[in-house]
Amino acid sequence: MASFALEDCRPSISLEQAINNARQHVGNVQSAQLSQNRKTGECFYRVRGSEGTAVI
Repeated sequence: MASFALEDCRPSISLEQAINNARQHVGNVQSAQLSQNRKTGECFYRVRGSEGTAVI
């Protein structure tokens, strides 16, 4: 089983940019976090809001 360190993530946009991009889709933003796909190692932001969740 492969292990990934989140420190290896080098996101191409900032957390603030991800929140601003997601706001129109998720409504009032409640939380946002940087995550990493275990299989591919790809990094992404998960933004949760009052109207749903966006993955950026």
